Amino acid sequence: MQFFTHPVYSSDNNKQEWFLGNKKFEFKFVQKYLIESRCIDHDCTSSNLIKKKNIKLDHEKAIGGTSPQSIICTKLPNSKVVILKDKEKNENSFCLFADGSMIDGNSLMNLID
Repeated sequence: MQFFTHPVYSSDNNKQEWFLGNKKFEFKFVQKYLIESRCIDHDCTSSNLIKKKNIKLDHEKAIGGTSPQSIICTKLPNSKVVILKDKEKNENSFCLFADGSMIDGNSLMNLID
């Protein structure tokens, strides 16, 4: 499976739309972190995570082609990796939390302590 990180932007350059089947999710950048728009002004796992910025990565687990984003996401409590598509069918990985909030997989890399 190939992943692309160049989604189609809406008219607002800070907003991105990603889809899981027919369900649309809107994301916005907060600093350098791409999180769901609904979490910007609300208490969500994804917005709380970017406030802490203290994720540890065991680099030994990244050997063998496993993506660091996947390792980080699955290390976090009650989370899993999901693949969303943009309007052009490009795919990107996101980390989905138990509260339904999501953060872009590449943004997780910026949270490594």
